[in-house]
Parts: sequence; C-alpha cells; structure tokens
Amino acid sequence: MSVIIDFLTDGAKIVFGSTVVGFFIPGITSEVTKTMFIAGGIVTAVFLILAVILSKQVQKS
Repeated sequence: MSVIIDFLTDGAKIVFGSTVVGFFIPGITSEVTKTMFIAGGIVTAVFLILAVILSKQVQKS
C-alpha cells in the first residue's frame, strides 16, 4: 500500500511541477495553456486526496 501512496504523491509533484509551475514560468519549448493549468491543478488535487485517504486507511490498520 505504501508503494501506491508514494506513487500518488510523486505523481502529484510531477504534475504540479510540469503544469502549474510551468504556467507561471513559461519554458522555451512550449506554452502551458489555461486548460492545461486547470487540468494540472485538478489532477494534482485528486492525486493528493487519494494519497491522504489511503494513508489514513493504512494508519488505522
């Protein structure tokens, strides 16, 4: 279970770093659109919520 929790938290970090931060600090290769920014924020939130829910279940057991 801890592997899944680590995967979700790492995925949230990667998505946040590539879309949300990229929106405010544009790169040379491509532009992050508003749609990508919103989707990145939503995916980051979902990953973190799932990781928190799973970690609470692990602590109860």
